[in-house]
Amino acid sequence: LPHEYFHQIQSDIRPAPTSMPKWFVEGGAVFFSSLAYASWNPKFNYETYMLNNFSGNIYKQVLDTPCRKATIEEMNDPDTPNPKGACAYSKGAMLVEYFVSKFGVEKYLEIWRTKVDPDWRSFEKVFLEVTGVNADVFYSGAIEFLKSRNWS
Repeated sequence: LPHEYFHQIQSDIRPAPTSMPKWFVEGGAVFFSSLAYASWNPKFNYETYMLNNFSGNIYKQVLDTPCRKATIEEMNDPDTPNPKGACAYSKGAMLVEYFVSKFGVEKYLEIWRTKVDPDWRSFEKVFLEVTGVNADVFYSGAIEFLKSRNWS
């Protein structure tokens, strides 16, 4: 429920969430709803919740290997078929975590508030405008972050 509620917040900020890369949309919903869940449940911190959420047998049997191999480009495109398309949720949450650690929550929201072309491919222009960093530079750092979390 918190995940879907976060999508409502995204659509309230901008009614066309598909104009963003899938990892930014779905990863954001997973990341922020995980923080919310962890704040409601004192037995779980964010990292414990994420570990539990993405370590079950179904996840391990179906998505673990494809997600470890999924590229950022595959997680950008909303039309990437499953199973790699579903990696925008789990691995995407790690990308959003990295984004927030580098730029903060306000920059995440600012990207949502910035007017963009309806095509998700315009994201890199908005990313540069809001953060002052080229998306390719961010992605290079993100890949290293994912490796440090054993996600590549």
